[in-house]
Amino acid sequence: MPEPASRSRDRSPGNRRREQAIRVVLDLAAGDSPDRITTARISEAMGLSSGALFRHFPDKDALWETALRWVTSQLDASFARCEADDESPLAVLRAIFDGHLDFVHAHPGVPRLIFAELQRPDDTAAKQVVRDFLKAYAKRLAGWIRRGQAAGEITAEIDPPAVAALFIGSVQGLVMQSLLAADPDRLRKAAPGIRKLLFERTLATP
Repeated sequence: MPEPASRSRDRSPGNRRREQAIRVVLDLAAGDSPDRITTARISEAMGLSSGALFRHFPDKDALWETALRWVTSQLDASFARCEADDESPLAVLRAIFDGHLDFVHAHPGVPRLIFAELQRPDDTAAKQVVRDFLKAYAKRLAGWIRRGQAAGEITAEIDPPAVAALFIGSVQGLVMQSLLAADPDRLRKAAPGIRKLLFERTLATP
């Protein structure tokens, strides 16, 4: 039986090359500043000429945008899996917190790429990808916080959007600490204390 057209397109040589380029970018970003990652280094790591790479991406900005779209889609899929378990709202929020940290630990180049892009003075399509993701992430968290309040699992006194911002800021803070320490394992070392403050002191009912 022939494969569905969508699956055939997903496995086309062009898509495989684009996926390879994303992996290379994230691997290089794990060990170096994204500002120093040139298209020449990327194409060399892929075993391609620069011209061949530009057949898939018109410029470096397009490659960065594609890489961040992949990152945000992977995180979104991870969060959706947490929600599909149909656990309590508080359990879903815990799973999202842990899943986000696990993803960053597995892909240490991701925060370097995001922070480098956000520091650029000009607005870019890659920045918009990150902004859109964070906006949807905060909305998703606030929704689960409200469900938890309705179920009596989460204290009614807190403001869902404010706590959603605190949740995201806690993850970002842990990530920043691991970057400053040049120690990806710091994420897992420091996470239990932050998790306890967030879920036992802030969210959970007395």
